[in-house]
Amino acid sequence: LLSSTSINLTEILQGRRMFVGFSGATGSITAYQYILGWSFSKTMASLKSIDISKLPKVPRTSNKNKSPSLVLDALLGLIGFLVLGLLVGAYLY
Repeated sequence: LLSSTSINLTEILQGRRMFVGFSGATGSITAYQYILGWSFSKTMASLKSIDISKLPKVPRTSNKNKSPSLVLDALLGLIGFLVLGLLVGAYLY
């Protein structure tokens, strides 16, 4: 999703000192958020518009980090299943 927004903060803040930051959240899901372009000016006269076609491409994420997690999840599931089987076997014995 590419979002482009233009806001004139001088009308809102009227000469006050300000700081700008970025934040994003997805809850418990892992996601990557990239700021591909940023433009700032104290006066609107010197502000250049951003050419979206010249922005860098969004980096592709690698699936290499997911494989150890998948193996670990499978191993923990197997151990849990075996422990549960032992507990049920001990209870029935």
